[in-house]
Amino acid sequence: MPGSDWFAKGVAVMVFLAPLLAVPVRAEPWNTPYDRFFEDPKAKAEFKTLDDGTEVRSVLLPGGVRLEERREDGAISRYSMDTSGAGAVLCTREIFLTVQIALAVCEDLENRTVSNRLDEALGRIDDFVVANSVEPVSLSQLHENEQARLIEFRKEMRGASDEEKVASC
Repeated sequence: MPGSDWFAKGVAVMVFLAPLLAVPVRAEPWNTPYDRFFEDPKAKAEFKTLDDGTEVRSVLLPGGVRLEERREDGAISRYSMDTSGAGAVLCTREIFLTVQIALAVCEDLENRTVSNRLDEALGRIDDFVVANSVEPVSLSQLHENEQARLIEFRKEMRGASDEEKVASC
């Protein structure tokens, strides 16, 4: 039958083209410094589009931090959250650093044992931050920041009244 030959060719063309048509259309590139996390095949990144058209991509990083980027109307927002269960490392670091600075500046609070333990803990935290930070940071950058904060607190205390010093310390 002449019609069946046409039908067979049509089916063959459809079978050939179907896989090509099924390839998902790739969205515009994100072009953020974090693309490397989402493009790593071992990272198991997740991609979805919300009902309002917002594109969302998230990936779990080795240290237990989940990185998420959202693109809405071309604007990209970024979130990171600790999912390790070990606690928020940067918050803990901030608390320890504040106590360490107070111990260094406030004479009434001086306690060498506590200060030494804080130094050890901050050293371990800083090593973790350098190894797992989404934003690349070096140990020297962390230490420079600590020194700048120490200097700033000392300046504040120099001009403060006794009452202000007690309240700050």
